[in-house]
Amino acid sequence: MNMRVMEYLDHTGHQTVTWDPNNADSVSDARAQFNRLRAQGYSMFRMAAIGQTAVVEEPDQSEELDEFNPADGRVAAMRIDEFDPEAQRVTAIPQRVGG
Repeated sequence: MNMRVMEYLDHTGHQTVTWDPNNADSVSDARAQFNRLRAQGYSMFRMAAIGQTAVVEEPDQSEELDEFNPADGRVAAMRIDEFDPEAQRVTAIPQRVGG
């Protein structure tokens, strides 16, 4: 199975949504959760491994992205505004309140 993952924090703690990009129902459910989180003010990031050091950075748009595996090197965080069912991993960051 080729499962994909979306992670986020809410008032109850760490939440995980998984989907199979080959299963229309699971893609639809994940897309709906992605859209709910965006409507609540979450910023969404597609995560991908891009190099040899364990840091998170935003890659050059022309840089080739590999499958997500932070143990292999750098982790790229690319902001996305639309759900991508092929994304290996999506991280949702809640909107900050206060200063």
